[in-house]
Amino acid sequence: MIHVRPHFVAALPALFAIGLACANASAQGLTGEVIGAQNDPKASARVQFDGPQRYLAVTGRDGRFRFGQFASGRYTISVRHHDRTQTFFREIAPDNATITLRVDW
Repeated sequence: MIHVRPHFVAALPALFAIGLACANASAQGLTGEVIGAQNDPKASARVQFDGPQRYLAVTGRDGRFRFGQFASGRYTISVRHHDRTQTFFREIAPDNATITLRVDW
């Protein structure tokens, strides 16, 4: 015989709702690109997102990067390329799952 405590059963809907909220927050992917002052793609740039979660990527030859899942929220974004660094502040939401970071160099 299985004995289930009433307070545990009462908590199940709340736990389920929290699980859905967490899953929805990170279900959206993010793609982006780093473009230079001359509209040139920045290959091998290190892109770091600090906010609700922390993400790190290195751009490809075309200056692009991609995260399969990305939590929405406000982020400080640092782009490093060789000895240069530039910082951006962006709100990432499901409706802007693509981002262009234009650096000054």
